[in-house]
Amino acid sequence: MTGTATSAPTDRQKASQPERWRAVAVAVVALVAVLYPLTRALTRDSFPLSNFPMFTHNPNDVTGFQRAIGVTADGTEVVLSPQLAGGTVEVIHAAQTIATALRRGLGDELCAEIAERVAGSGSPAIEVLVVTDRFDIIDGLRASDPQPIDRDVHVTCEVP
Repeated sequence: MTGTATSAPTDRQKASQPERWRAVAVAVVALVAVLYPLTRALTRDSFPLSNFPMFTHNPNDVTGFQRAIGVTADGTEVVLSPQLAGGTVEVIHAAQTIATALRRGLGDELCAEIAERVAGSGSPAIEVLVVTDRFDIIDGLRASDPQPIDRDVHVTCEVP
């Protein structure tokens, strides 16, 4: 017999075709997932690709921090430690505790809790202020003791 002979696919070749399609489908889904963030605005930062917008946008010249201040009998102000202000050793956690309480309208309760901790600490503070202090970012970074340029006092309470 002359001519080219075509052979039928073997059982192994038949079995590998669905596996190839599955591999192609997984590769296409992965590629779409990786490239999808490119369709969003450059100011949006998200997994799996980051455009690091915190470094690429123009920041404000002023930033605000919610914090607890202790006031002594002679009027001296002392920024309270995270342990006194938020009941934790973590600075960011304490700041978030204050911000959350203010946002939820629980400033009075928070101030009373802070005052109780201050009373038990031996601090000379006789009053607690829960405030938002605003700082000039550049001047604040250059100063050894940065001072706020503006303050909103949300709550005040006496130390028992």
